[in-house]
Amino acid sequence: MEVVEVRDRLEALAREVRLISLGLFGIVYLHRNGDDTGPLIDFATQVEDKPQASGLARHQAERSYRVTNLRGETVTLDELHRQALRQLNGRRDAAQVAETLLGSLKAGELVLQRDSDKSKVTDEAEMRRLLGPALDKVLANLAKKALLVAPRG
Repeated sequence: MEVVEVRDRLEALAREVRLISLGLFGIVYLHRNGDDTGPLIDFATQVEDKPQASGLARHQAERSYRVTNLRGETVTLDELHRQALRQLNGRRDAAQVAETLLGSLKAGELVLQRDSDKSKVTDEAEMRRLLGPALDKVLANLAKKALLVAPRG
């Protein structure tokens, strides 16, 4: 094999690796060849036991309220959705995410309001009681907005 052939093959491989990386981060939408024309990364339509957001969305949520979903659309999040999304790495269940969010509530980094009168919840027991249903709604919203990765297999 000549040097030119080796260089050309290496450059082609590098392009493929870059393209696949962009797909994994949700920057581009990749499709399989053949009969299966679905995307390489599907978004979840329902919340899994250990939900996972795309790496790109988690990265963007660290710095901004605007994130890119798995359809390539920009989604604007409120603070609760943003903080929850940052925790969704596929290794934590909802209870673990809720504990992290509870820490943010107690530290004053996040505010939880009562639905009835929009007053701020300050009691930890009430925070715990309200946070579970609030997080369930947040996770369902993230799934609807194509921000959660569907499980493989």
